[in-house]
Amino acid sequence: MRISRRTVLFVSAGLLLATAGGMYYLYNMKHITAPREVYVVAPEFSLPNSAGELVTLSDVKGTVRVVNFWASWSPYSRDELQAFVRLKQVYKDDLTIIALDRDTNPNVGRAYVNSLGLSDQLLFVFDQQDGYFKKVQGFAVPETLFLDKEGNIRVHVHGPMTYEEMEMNVKKILE
Repeated sequence: MRISRRTVLFVSAGLLLATAGGMYYLYNMKHITAPREVYVVAPEFSLPNSAGELVTLSDVKGTVRVVNFWASWSPYSRDELQAFVRLKQVYKDDLTIIALDRDTNPNVGRAYVNSLGLSDQLLFVFDQQDGYFKKVQGFAVPETLFLDKEGNIRVHVHGPMTYEEMEMNVKKILE
């Protein structure tokens, strides 16, 4: 039985594409930044909260901070927001969680949060222009930044996380 050159090329190309696609998914959809010696300082933001008051990242300095990018249209956001509430209840004043809504209409995000009963559980801010997401080179929703007390991005997670993954990242920073 003889295999044609065309068949070998098609099979090779398919394997190459499958490998590249798999690596792309693993890197981008569940990439957790590897530990390193030098950290990038998180850029500042000034965004409105649920009451329309401007909140900046530096307003909540001095604690470990988590910035979670979410949207009402993301199927993962509900579970993540609820897990972040649980995390905040465990770590109390050692942790500030900023839930940054990416919905283009902040009223949609507010209604979503209210329907879940979470409006007073986390610090919700609204970025209908998506400026901060672009500043931190966001890729997916949800997406999360874990910052140390100095404001350095210690972990940047693309895609959804479990409660256990969230807690592991917070513990790593608090150590």
